[in-house]
Amino acid sequence: MMHGAGKVAGRVIIRHNVVYDNTRGVDLVERGWRAYNNTFVNDNRDFEGPERLRRGEPMFSAASLRPTAGTDFFNNIAVDHTHAAYWLSGRGAGHVLDNNLYFDTAGDLVFGHGQDGDRQTYGFDDWQDFLAEEMPGAEQHSLVADPAFRDVPVHPVLDYRQPDPPDRRPAGHRRDRLVEYFPYDFRLTARSPSVDAGAT
Repeated sequence: MMHGAGKVAGRVIIRHNVVYDNTRGVDLVERGWRAYNNTFVNDNRDFEGPERLRRGEPMFSAASLRPTAGTDFFNNIAVDHTHAAYWLSGRGAGHVLDNNLYFDTAGDLVFGHGQDGDRQTYGFDDWQDFLAEEMPGAEQHSLVADPAFRDVPVHPVLDYRQPDPPDRRPAGHRRDRLVEYFPYDFRLTARSPSVDAGAT
C-alpha cells in the first residue's frame, strides 16, 4: 500500500487491515501517513511477470518508513517477513514507532535501516539500542512474541493461479468468496500477548 509514482497524498490512515501474502505491507511515504491496529503476515510473495518492479532486490517487509516527519507505525502485528520486519529508510525525527508485536517463526527476525548502498540490519535488542539514539522512546513497549493466531499456517498455501471461486450468494454478498480465498482465522487466542496490549 502506497501512492503511485509522481503522486502526493498526505495524512493517509491505514488501520484495521489484515495484509497477508503480498510482496510487502505498507510504505509510509508522505507526511501524516499512519498505520496502526493492522496485522501483517508473510508478505514475501514474489510475483512474476511484466508488471513486476525490482530495485536491486525485493523488499519483503511489513512496513517501511521514509525520512518524512510525522509518519507513524504503532499497535501493529508483523509476522514472518524474510527481508525485515520493519525498514527505516532515513532519520526518524517526528515519528511514532511503538507498541508493535513482531515474530518470526524461524527465529530470523531482523530490522533494517538505510537506503540502497548503505543498508544495515539488526536483531531486536540492537534495533532498540539503535533507535534509542535515532528515535528516543521508539519501540520501548514493542514485543517479540508469538501472536497466537487461531488458525494461520506458517507458510501461505493459497494458489493465485486458480480462477475466482464461484459465487454462492446473490450479487452484492461477497463474504463466502472472501472465506474461500482466505480460509484462515487471524483472531487472537486468549494466550496471545497482543490482547489488550496496544496503546490507546
